[in-house]
Amino acid sequence: MTLETKTRKRLAKYERDPEYQAEKLSLAVTEELARVMEETCISRKELAERLGVSKARVSNILNGSPNLTLRTLATLLIALESEVRFEIRNSRPRAASLHRTRKTA
Repeated sequence: MTLETKTRKRLAKYERDPEYQAEKLSLAVTEELARVMEETCISRKELAERLGVSKARVSNILNGSPNLTLRTLATLLIALESEVRFEIRNSRPRAASLHRTRKTA
């Protein structure tokens, strides 16, 4: 068994772990926030001033704070003059039999 195969098997085990999924989501959110800040030339200091919090608090959030609430995210989006768009997708395709349509008589 190759290292790649072993790694894929290990990762598959974590895909159903809520802690892993929460960390993955937190990372995606903080990466997007950092991208928007970079694109708009907003520093951590400036964001902290806009939010009325310390620069340390902004750093804590951008470093993947486990306590990032939807309210905090909304406040960040307002301060960055941004909006969030996301989609929830089924990670496993449905079986073909579930996609069959019923024939009407």
